[in-house]
Amino acid sequence: MAAQTTGRKKARRVRNNDRVRVIAGEFKGKSGLVQKLDLESQRARVEIDGIDDDDKVKVHVKRSNEFPNGTIQYQNPTIHVSNLVKEELAKEPAAAAESAPATDDEK
Repeated sequence: MAAQTTGRKKARRVRNNDRVRVIAGEFKGKSGLVQKLDLESQRARVEIDGIDDDDKVKVHVKRSNEFPNGTIQYQNPTIHVSNLVKEELAKEPAAAAESAPATDDEK
């Protein structure tokens, strides 16, 4: 059996260190690098590096040996994988629409 090249579905999967763009939700239009994939339970969320400091999520941390009085940390938000698309795939549809032949309505 000959080696098969990667199919369309595998090519579209988001993996670590991929450049992605957010296409829906609170951070729509922003892009960044995938830092971490959280695939626990059925949530499939992705942590993206490249979101502005103003948009980071505020997390309150309890007292511990490291932080005796507790602290407030700003972390990158996690975004559901269905709201993301790879950068190289985000640019393809626009180029395909420009090169498509005109339909009868446009003539």
